[in-house]
Amino acid sequence: MLRYSYTFRGEVASKKNNRQLVQVKGRGAVLLPSKHYREWDKEAKRVILAYGRPQRPFAAARLQIAIYHGDAVRRDTNNATQGIQDILVEMGVIEDDNWMVIGSPEVTHHVDVADPRMEVTVTETEPVDYKAVFKAARKELNKK
Repeated sequence: MLRYSYTFRGEVASKKNNRQLVQVKGRGAVLLPSKHYREWDKEAKRVILAYGRPQRPFAAARLQIAIYHGDAVRRDTNNATQGIQDILVEMGVIEDDNWMVIGSPEVTHHVDVADPRMEVTVTETEPVDYKAVFKAARKELNKK
């Protein structure tokens, strides 16, 4: 199975928090991710290109995400990981970020004031045919 590891420097930016309300000509007001997130997003994509990515997105993968915080600001784990999951999909590392592709990512939090970062390891796993699993489960349930 293939494995890719990425290190994203700096404090993790949340995609959902601190959104900016921007007027778009002809569309009215639109909520956009913060400038900090947009910069983090751009850098994360550069890192993925530099470290490499699979020829085809993984249809099934295990995600291990280690977040090293440089401050004591309270952050929501889901917000911290959602952005990188979306980037992994957009960059063609994983097919999707739903549970049938990545299951439940393993997320750990650490303190490193001198070097805040996010370390992500994506390991290809054997895909599961969930349609067949659900079909068999329904068939078994109907027998009872």
